[in-house]
Amino acid sequence: MKRTFFPLLAAAALLVTAFSGAADAEIRTRNLQLGHALSNNPNDNYHMLSVAFSESLKKLSGGKIAVEVFASAQLGNEREMIEGEKIGTIEMAVIGNASLAPFVKQCMVVDLPFMFPNSPAAHKVLDGPAGQKLFAAMEKNGIKPLAWGEGGFRHLINRLRPVKTPGDIAGMKLRAVENPLFIDTYKALDSNPTPMAWPETFTGLQQKTIDGLDIPITVIYTNKFNEIADYLSLTAHFYNALVITMSNQVWKSFNAEEQKIILQAAQEASATQRKFVMENEQKFVDDMAGKGLNVNKDIDFPAFQSKMGVVYTKYGKEIGQDMVDMFIKAVNDSK
Repeated sequence: MKRTFFPLLAAAALLVTAFSGAADAEIRTRNLQLGHALSNNPNDNYHMLSVAFSESLKKLSGGKIAVEVFASAQLGNEREMIEGEKIGTIEMAVIGNASLAPFVKQCMVVDLPFMFPNSPAAHKVLDGPAGQKLFAAMEKNGIKPLAWGEGGFRHLINRLRPVKTPGDIAGMKLRAVENPLFIDTYKALDSNPTPMAWPETFTGLQQKTIDGLDIPITVIYTNKFNEIADYLSLTAHFYNALVITMSNQVWKSFNAEEQKIILQAAQEASATQRKFVMENEQKFVDDMAGKGLNVNKDIDFPAFQSKMGVVYTKYGKEIGQDMVDMFIKAVNDSK
């Protein structure tokens, strides 16, 4: 009898392991909520990325993992959603990198003015080792990043005049993202940065509380800023990266197979959304120009860039000069 005990115990252990492996491979039914701060317009960068992720995950999970998208800051503004993810009260959000920077200082490197020459270069850098360094920093801060998305470059739209040189925005009241790097950049250009929450911005421009703001083409188009501002200048001074994020607590509640398909769905959504944005931005510009918007492409980029030294010096110290140098090298290598 004693001789048969250990073989039986070993067999039982193998059986338990087999069932455990099967459980790990099982895709369980789950309903998730994902928030973002922009509109539910199908052409909006944030909404498109969110919906593409929801659809991809539904397909890959055989309909078992559903993601309900809440637009227009229904789950809170970006800061509130990040704070919620960190403590587990918000499950998922699509967040602009600029809003992550106050929580993960390394993320400021993406927002440095004129860091990226174009979207393909930004994609290559962010999808490579440099971008993975930022993902690791986010994870250490309680946020699980799943994939980057395309927010587009920020351009200046205002109600006063075309912007060709830094002198054209001197003294101009510009709505600034509530992020010190953005504010310092506008101060370096001698403008008057005015921090303003996104929901107040359209009315602020309409009522002349501000003279203008910087936002990507699709955001201008989907929110109809061209109807209340006359001048769009394609300055492309900030790259607006988006991130599909999940609470670390929620991420750890999924098994390995579920995590695998969640990451796959995020990558599929990123590819779909990036392709759409790059294919349609010029169409949106042409449409707005046809409706009377004055579009200026004649920008003195060297004049703008020459004023950015003070910003790079200050934030090189805050971010870490090694991180800044790594990104600059990665950008140069991407060309």
